[in-house]
Amino acid sequence: IFNQQFIDFEIVIVNDGSTDKSVAIVKEMLLFDSRIRLINRKNGGVSSARNLGIRQAKYDYVAFLDADDLWEPTYLEEQSKLIHDFPDASMWGCTWGVMKQHRKILQARKVAKDFRGIVSDHWQRDLHLFWTGAVVVRKSVFERIGYFDERIHYGEDMDMWYRIILNYPVAYLHNTLAWYRQDAENRAMDKEIPLDKHLPYYIEKYAGYRKDNREFRRYFDEVK
Repeated sequence: IFNQQFIDFEIVIVNDGSTDKSVAIVKEMLLFDSRIRLINRKNGGVSSARNLGIRQAKYDYVAFLDADDLWEPTYLEEQSKLIHDFPDASMWGCTWGVMKQHRKILQARKVAKDFRGIVSDHWQRDLHLFWTGAVVVRKSVFERIGYFDERIHYGEDMDMWYRIILNYPVAYLHNTLAWYRQDAENRAMDKEIPLDKHLPYYIEKYAGYRKDNREFRRYFDEVK
């Protein structure tokens, strides 16, 4: 984050019951950078931690970055330009890759190589474009459609993107500016989550959307 070329931001760090030395590191940084705020709490899970961070954010746009993932130095700058050029959108995303053993691996995307604009046919094209570490969301969106569903412990991010896409225009830049580290320690995705613990919340939530939107129904029924 400190390597970003765009510097007009705040950093809201939610310590979700960490047991390593990260809090001490952050407290040291607080002495030198007034943009940082540290919120300590008992462990409550990724969704409740993100929701707390969203509610505490002072600015109109919220970006997410988990402790083990990375942004390129131009990430916030390019997202800011995307917001400026597509102000009617309420979520702005970019292409992201994965990292394994410090090696960056590009990911194929079903969009034109130079795509930059509003995604108008998300459900028709069966795209999987958005990821938590590569999106910026207008804060007022959460107040209207709700926050991350704390009942869901797997795929809670996709649940949020579905709701946003169903209610708002979204913009996308096909440029790899964020990296998802797949071999980091203590990754939530490494834990086995029984499907019956979260799938019912998806089904009940999207009943109306599936009835009214044929393209979403086809997409949802295929990938859920």
